[in-house]
Amino acid sequence: MTELAQNEPKSGWTGFGHRPIDWLGIFGVVALLPLIALQFGNLWNRQHLQFYPMAFIGFILLVYFRGSLGETSSRIRYGLGFCCILLSLAIFVLAVFGFSPWVAQVALICFLAGWLLLRLGPVAWYTIASWVAILFVTLPLPMNLDERLIQNLQLVSSSSASSLLDVIGISHLQTGNVIEIAAGKLFVDRACSGVGSLYALIAVTLMLTIFRRTSFLVSTIALCSVALWAWFGNVVRLVLITTIYDRLDVNLTEGWQHTAVGLVTFSLAFACLLATLEMLQSIFKSVATHSQNKNLFHRGYNHFVRWPAKVGTEGETIANADEPSPIRTGVAVYILALAFLLIGITSLGPIFAIGPWKRIIPIAPQIDKGILEAIFSSETMPADLSGFSQRDFTVSQRERDDVFGEFSATWQFADQQSRIIVLSLDMPFSAFHSLEECYILTGSTLEAPMLNQELSSDAGPRYIREGSFVDNFGEKSHLFYMEFTREGRCVKALTRWERLFPEQSVEVLFQLQLYVKGQAELTDDDKTMYRGILLKANELVLPSLKSL
Repeated sequence: MTELAQNEPKSGWTGFGHRPIDWLGIFGVVALLPLIALQFGNLWNRQHLQFYPMAFIGFILLVYFRGSLGETSSRIRYGLGFCCILLSLAIFVLAVFGFSPWVAQVALICFLAGWLLLRLGPVAWYTIASWVAILFVTLPLPMNLDERLIQNLQLVSSSSASSLLDVIGISHLQTGNVIEIAAGKLFVDRACSGVGSLYALIAVTLMLTIFRRTSFLVSTIALCSVALWAWFGNVVRLVLITTIYDRLDVNLTEGWQHTAVGLVTFSLAFACLLATLEMLQSIFKSVATHSQNKNLFHRGYNHFVRWPAKVGTEGETIANADEPSPIRTGVAVYILALAFLLIGITSLGPIFAIGPWKRIIPIAPQIDKGILEAIFSSETMPADLSGFSQRDFTVSQRERDDVFGEFSATWQFADQQSRIIVLSLDMPFSAFHSLEECYILTGSTLEAPMLNQELSSDAGPRYIREGSFVDNFGEKSHLFYMEFTREGRCVKALTRWERLFPEQSVEVLFQLQLYVKGQAELTDDDKTMYRGILLKANELVLPSLKSL
């Protein structure tokens, strides 16, 4: 019985918790959890990153089943690992005092990379790097680049689908990311932009190539092909939806039908990607070479197509790993573990209003279309607003992550000179929302950079952004908008450096816009008048907002 037990294979994680470095890993992750939990909520609110649970689960499974304890013997790797942990501690401090869950996610990824380099000695450094790359896919791009990527993909998808619709012979008009056919208009929203399938396919491809131990060359080419197949699947989806809507008058842009079409086209893109991976592995095969064959070209080619794996004389792959050897641990490990715990405890202050901190995580108001229809009506605005007569009022509900906001209360006015203005209260937003980019998506061109105006009022400073657009037909329009909290505090547009922290927890924001139609140019008096109307409308909607 004892002999059988001794002959049983040991788990790669046998002995975990016996070294101080293990407790550093536990304490570091636990300390980061409060801010990471907030970041997980932020990721879930981004439709194209809702696959993040799959990515984290895949990472954990890879580490557990492919990882093996054994501290590194490489001094370079040892130093790099500790540098990553020290860097993650510094980033963690910034995340706590700047209260940025996004920065905390960067700290977590950096910490895990450092700890794995120190503790998984038998696992090669490039294998660990590939595991950590899966987590980087779930990290939103800084400086609002996620939004720009989505917008560019929407425009590319619309243009490509439009070209294919021309070939098929379906009459349509494409304006920005709007495709108009006889049956109606189709707005190419985020779900149809391809960004969701792009991110998900990148994560799936990484996990697939790691699981199959694919070479670096084949993995890189496969990852580069992801953009092609994501674009292909998305164009197929758009053309399919438009064709069915045009020929059968069935709208597949909503409900379970839209989800089903998305799953089918994603499966098609994944099948094409899998076929590409198989083809690449067949093309880049090792060339069998015997020991007496000293053809340097053959040997060099084998190492090129199979790196990082070692290749034997017959072209077979040989396992490649560092030799495990215990490293010296000392007081530094305990100090780092204690530092992470102290910073983690500090992060609880703003979350639970402990000690001198005030709660800065907003409690989002409960909003639905019925509530908005109950507190807003045509009577919220006067029948006459600075010479403009009210013509219409509507309440709209869109997709949760729609670029114009999930909910809107909209009033339309016109004057005797046939000038039309639209006042729209859009909500909710978690950070400053650059409304001008939404109009660019619909095919309008911004004539000049947006201007920021600061005005004084009894409720405090008011920050208004304004600019002029021209559409594909040469018609001009003008936009004025402002953003504020439920209590009426107005907020400024984000600067370039503030965009480095895209997931800062801020109060729920509401956006009020004034959109001017049918007027070619605005005089200074016109601009002053429209700013005054916007400020007046802001005063009128605030009492109703406070009741949410």
